[in-house]
Amino acid sequence: MIRVTAKSLIVWVLFFAFVTSPVSAQSIHTYGVVFGDWAIESDSGASLGFIQVFEVSTDAPGFSGELFRNAGFFDSAAEMTGSVRANPRQAFVFDITFQSKQSGEQADGRLLLSLKGTNENRLQGSIEIDNRYVVVTLQRQFKRGVIFDPVPDIVEEDFNDLPGTGVTGPAYRLRNVPEGRALRVRASNNRSSSVVGQLPATEQDMLVMSCAPQIDPVRFDQSTLEGKRKMLGGVWCEMETRNGLRGYVLGRYLDPMVDR
Repeated sequence: MIRVTAKSLIVWVLFFAFVTSPVSAQSIHTYGVVFGDWAIESDSGASLGFIQVFEVSTDAPGFSGELFRNAGFFDSAAEMTGSVRANPRQAFVFDITFQSKQSGEQADGRLLLSLKGTNENRLQGSIEIDNRYVVVTLQRQFKRGVIFDPVPDIVEEDFNDLPGTGVTGPAYRLRNVPEGRALRVRASNNRSSSVVGQLPATEQDMLVMSCAPQIDPVRFDQSTLEGKRKMLGGVWCEMETRNGLRGYVLGRYLDPMVDR
């Protein structure tokens, strides 16, 4: 059974664009990207469910689907119903009511699909229910009447930031360290832990392995450089230098080396 990491999935910045902007003709056209049958998969390819998106009217797509028990949210498979919103520059948001097929338990959540770096047959995003989330990939299914089955035996996975996405994607340099000073690297993610090394203010090309609290990878990828800095400002990150020094530093001292 997949273990879902508990975390407050803060998506208010992303959703602000949906709340403040009416659906435009441009955004209506984008719904065609998600029409069809989709398999919901984990990063390892495990089947987590399925969803069908269909046209009800020009500005109100309909969908139905099922989230399997091995997704880790319910004690059985859960039916999915709700509504879809779109912003052509950012994402699709499925506002979903989930209902367990066994207990009848209901919960509200979202499926957030990024429009960045995706194609018409593969969409990446995350499912969020009650401040828990799991990163997913939607794979388009071309055959009608496809039977979606959950994988019975799933190796337990921890859906922290995936390799190559989110905070683990870019290389980093140091920031906010005065010239001539050094930044202490600690054995654990707190100021009372032992110091395992130090970094000069000019250090760069570092890799980030993970951060705590965890940062949502989809939202991080979609943010501007300043937005990434703000998300890093409240976390501890485990990093590794080119020379093999590995330990924890405060995220406020890390600057992603990106072009935007």
